[in-house]
Amino acid sequence: MAKKHTLDTGSADYKRLLELQEKHNAAMAAHETLEAQLNAAHLDWLRQIVRQAVEIETAIKRIETDTEVLCRKHNGDWFESAQSVKTPLGTVAFRKSTALEVPSEELTMTLVERQDGRKVVGDENALFVAKDFLRVITSLNLEALGTLPEPMLALLKVTRVERESFAMKPAAVELGKMVKEAQAEQKEAA
Repeated sequence: MAKKHTLDTGSADYKRLLELQEKHNAAMAAHETLEAQLNAAHLDWLRQIVRQAVEIETAIKRIETDTEVLCRKHNGDWFESAQSVKTPLGTVAFRKSTALEVPSEELTMTLVERQDGRKVVGDENALFVAKDFLRVITSLNLEALGTLPEPMLALLKVTRVERESFAMKPAAVELGKMVKEAQAEQKEAA
């Protein structure tokens, strides 16, 4: 059963507690105002930076496109013996590469799993091993681990840590309750 406590609302310590809570509430309100002002200023600054970044990236893309058009125009003479041209300001190059396009990852994963243990089409000497082509991500389920008894957690090198924290929360304004208390006080005074 919970231990019941009593507060001496007339004591100096209780009055000090109320004073500290009042100061805390005022400081929290000031902090929230400052944080809101900071967020607004940050958003304005961020919008300016993003606008500038968009302008710069657009210019970069336009310059890269113009450069590629110019280099393709001279593909026969500038790039006759090499795939790149080095200038005092940098290098321009044509590079060939390949990429794999997978329209439906789920379908391809299913097909990979179905091929497991079969011969590789196009290379009859090779055996297809599905796990070589799939990545599996595993992580701990902390909620499930939390249900285990201490000896099992110790075996798994997991420690249950108890923490205690202290919190201050401004009182919510309950106008109805305040009116009732004031009315009761007025009746007692009368």
